Amino acid sequence: MAIDLTTLGSSFTDEFGVVFNYTDSAGAGTGQFSTFLVMQPYSGQSNTTDLEEGFNTDASPLPMGDIQPEHTNAVLLSTIPTVQIGEITYYQIKLDVNEPNNGSGTPIISWDALKLYQGTTGSPADLAHAGTLVYSSTNTLTLDDHGSGSSDYDYTILIPTSTFTPGGGDYLTLYARFTDAQGGFEEFGLGEIVSPQSGAITIDKETVDDTISGDGLNILAGESIQWKYVVTNTGNVALANVTVVDDMGTLSLADDQTVNIGNLAAGASTTVYLNGVAQTGSYSNSATASGTSIADSAGHTMAASASDDSSYFGADPEITIAKTTVTSHNSGDGIKVFAGESVKWHYEVTNAGNVALSDVIVSDNRLGVIPTYVSGDDGNGELDLGETWIYEASGTAIKGAYSNKGTATGDYTDSAGHIETDAATDGSSYCGLGAATPGLSKGYWANHDTSWSGKASPNLIIGDSNLDGIANDSFNLSIVKAGAVLMTNSSTLGDARVIMGGQAAAAQLNAYAAGVTANGLLDKAGQWFSAFGGQDDKNVVAGEYGNDKKNGFTFSEGSKITTDKVAAWKGDFFTFSYNSNEDGGTSHTVGVTGEGLKNILMAYDHGISGTNDGLVVS
Repeated sequence: MAIDLTTLGSSFTDEFGVVFNYTDSAGAGTGQFSTFLVMQPYSGQSNTTDLEEGFNTDASPLPMGDIQPEHTNAVLLSTIPTVQIGEITYYQIKLDVNEPNNGSGTPIISWDALKLYQGTTGSPADLAHAGTLVYSSTNTLTLDDHGSGSSDYDYTILIPTSTFTPGGGDYLTLYARFTDAQGGFEEFGLGEIVSPQSGAITIDKETVDDTISGDGLNILAGESIQWKYVVTNTGNVALANVTVVDDMGTLSLADDQTVNIGNLAAGASTTVYLNGVAQTGSYSNSATASGTSIADSAGHTMAASASDDSSYFGADPEITIAKTTVTSHNSGDGIKVFAGESVKWHYEVTNAGNVALSDVIVSDNRLGVIPTYVSGDDGNGELDLGETWIYEASGTAIKGAYSNKGTATGDYTDSAGHIETDAATDGSSYCGLGAATPGLSKGYWANHDTSWSGKASPNLIIGDSNLDGIANDSFNLSIVKAGAVLMTNSSTLGDARVIMGGQAAAAQLNAYAAGVTANGLLDKAGQWFSAFGGQDDKNVVAGEYGNDKKNGFTFSEGSKITTDKVAAWKGDFFTFSYNSNEDGGTSHTVGVTGEGLKNILMAYDHGISGTNDGLVVS
């Protein structure tokens, strides 16, 4: 194939990747650059005298059309200048065409052959001893002499370094053949490298946490971090308006952050930073470095850009604890237990974060309560994501209100060695009920009025919840002792109100005897009888009241609940809670009617204990 390279600036790349450029450069020739092959037509050829051929060597005499021994010599591959264009590295060789009989712009010479040999000697006497043929052109190039004489080189030949085999020999032997020569000479050399103007840039981005940097770090969420950008001008011309733009991990341009660098000389590198705060979970952001090359002689510029990303994982260590009190018959918070019985505290510790936790510790704020591990670990010794470990502690219930608090802690260490300890607490409580004090019936108290507490004389105060014998409670009904004795000993003839009155009097006496009161029971009795809990529209009546419904109270043998009072007697007025021994101290809530309150009082006076926590039904 014939290739015309007579137009200044023309270029050709053959099928082997070898590039031939017709360049506009000065300062070449035997006096200007390192020439290694000079040749001209010679009479020894069998062809016409317009033929030139030869190869470089240190051998003597010079072969073929080689001339000027001082400018024809061996070439080591290691001495040939290289140039990087894109991803390819080239050996650079120059050709100076010297044809004094030519007018500029007129094609005057044809380059018919170029062969390259790689060998172990720089002094081959012939091509058979030059080594391995690694390249042979298949095209004919038509050339021009841009500037007559040997002061300018005309062509640059770029040969991929991959053309040569490592270890295949250190020497290059170049064979060339030209025809249509016009009486001058041609020379090959290794002149000063003038690379094609190339603007190129690279960026290396890393995430920085304290003293470490890199990609894919684990960083505690909420920590201050930096992004580090190393920007390098890898081209051969200076770059202007160099910037770094980081997308901050989003597609939106609104939150992009920009760092202005300005000018960056060829081969120069600079490092810039942006600040941030580590987010929770996986995070990645990308940065782009860009710039524009300075203008060449023709005013052309070249844009250069490159991108790089980095990522991290934002660690959020979180631990939770759920604590409950457990007995053989119930569990929960605020439960009723019996003093002296065995209790356990159950702690469920869960990893609610996004990283595994180490060095998990569970403790309790009560002296002697020592939680111990029971189950849950998969065997790796770490509280993994979503994993729950069970701890338990044991003790003996005491009388009265009791609460304790469990605390769980777990550690996480990030890539920079920073340790965060997360902690969580949860409490639970119980009320320890005292030993039962048997209740005594109203009949007992009627027949043993000499055993009544001194607080019941001269008046028995129903509703005396604080047991001080004084009518200073929320609801009190004061009855002279003689009337109270009558109430406890009355034959009711079926009057439920009279039964409730007698049971209320007995309940108050039982409370005095026990020294404690069933929580709320005496208040409810006092509330009923003093009419504070009554409602006018229901005509609630217990005995005879004064006009204000709270000043008088009498019982009348044989009086009955009349028809218009039945609804009031059976209607709900308030609720009452109590605990039953039969189901392990479980709390019950019932609607209290007149009938219901009578039944509770009756139960209290027939084998019920008053405790400092509540009514306990046997």
